[in-house]
Amino acid sequence: MIACDNQDIAYMGEIISFIDGAKLWDKVEFIGWVSGKRKENFLKVIDALIVPSLYEPFGYVVLEAGRLGTPVISSCRGGIYEIVGDEYRYVFDPYERGRLTECIRRFQRDSVDIVEKEVSRLTERVKMFSAEKMASEYRKLFNEISN
Repeated sequence: MIACDNQDIAYMGEIISFIDGAKLWDKVEFIGWVSGKRKENFLKVIDALIVPSLYEPFGYVVLEAGRLGTPVISSCRGGIYEIVGDEYRYVFDPYERGRLTECIRRFQRDSVDIVEKEVSRLTERVKMFSAEKMASEYRKLFNEISN
């Protein structure tokens, strides 16, 4: 299933063009825009969320999935890698051919116990990334600078 949270018609057109060009309509289901409760339900029913970003400055979708206990298979680029951490088992380099496939296969071969351990680790890590914590850190920094 492919979903997106961006209600940008041009973005949606890009997704549809990719599915058309790769002739994937018989292999994927594009469910369109998901937000709010629909996104939460989507993240709860999938086996894993795949985030193949070449660069992601801050991985909000990874935080959302991690908080819900959804396994994440993601690239090791940008803010995503900071969130999942360098010990997380399900990351891949999107610039190296075949690494995504290899990572998905690793996830599929792993026992439920291993997947649950990784998801538990991810769930703990995402607690470090909250708006409240970020605001608190900025206040500390501002107070240091202004003193």
